[in-house]
Amino acid sequence: MFSIVIVCWNKRDASRACLASLRAAPPTTDHEIILVDNGSSDDTAAMVREQFPHVNLVSSSTNLGFAGGANLGAAHARGEQLLFLNNDTKVPPGAIDALAAFARERPEARIWGGRTLRPDGRINPTESLALPTLWGSFCVASGLAALFPGSRMLNSESYGGWKRDTVREVGMIAGCFMLIGRRFFKELGGFDTRFFLYGEDVDLNIRARERGARPLFTPHASIVHAGGESSRPEDMWTYLLSAKLELARRHLGPVRGRLAAACLIRGSQLRSVVLTLAAIPIRRLAPKRDIWRVVWSRRALWSACAIADPIAGHLPI
Repeated sequence: MFSIVIVCWNKRDASRACLASLRAAPPTTDHEIILVDNGSSDDTAAMVREQFPHVNLVSSSTNLGFAGGANLGAAHARGEQLLFLNNDTKVPPGAIDALAAFARERPEARIWGGRTLRPDGRINPTESLALPTLWGSFCVASGLAALFPGSRMLNSESYGGWKRDTVREVGMIAGCFMLIGRRFFKELGGFDTRFFLYGEDVDLNIRARERGARPLFTPHASIVHAGGESSRPEDMWTYLLSAKLELARRHLGPVRGRLAAACLIRGSQLRSVVLTLAAIPIRRLAPKRDIWRVVWSRRALWSACAIADPIAGHLPI
């Protein structure tokens, strides 16, 4: 048996749609579904109890973040394997069975993941990535990766040019659709809760690789992932930058880590300045300008270390 672990904080309708997709076409493999409610205030827990009584609801009185919530769900799991699944996903028939079969065929990987599609059907290239490097950080920070998404050299972090249509070893599998053995997950100490949101899956994959794991991606297991459902854009980027800086400092060594962190900080400043200037003649850029003005104004927060708790507690009222 394997355990499907879903973490949610508010976004009741997204959680309902995710659970409904699992109920409409349940995996044929023996499984249980665990939903961790991270102190939601929108009656998510009541909805799950009423509409999905077969789901094992685990409630937290506070928002533990993804890492803390996922660890809590894993502690209640009985399956030999854990499938972490975001609550803003929809699972087509056969997707989970295909991933489970792939794991049986390739046990040496120890971590397995599938393809994620955006709601409009486009492939999401951000959920099976190469591990952080100094060069990759520079390309992301400078905007080269965004300007040349198909370049293997300039967009190395997202494996530029790869259409996610082949089985491949990857640096990391994202936590939105990741299968891992429960015992191995426990050996790793679970997700590091110093990452409140974003980065915890990259860190876990790095530590897993140090123990011999070789994460594998398969295109034959696909889900739909909306993404960005849990936070506002300015908050998402605040969490994401704090995680990227922490990963660089933690895993790239003292010299490359500092250089990568400097690239990310200056790249964020550059993005804020460029958007401020560009939004004058190009008015449609005004929303992005406003987002990056807020993000850059928070630099003292996200440049210090990984944010380990809800961002609201760090911001002025």
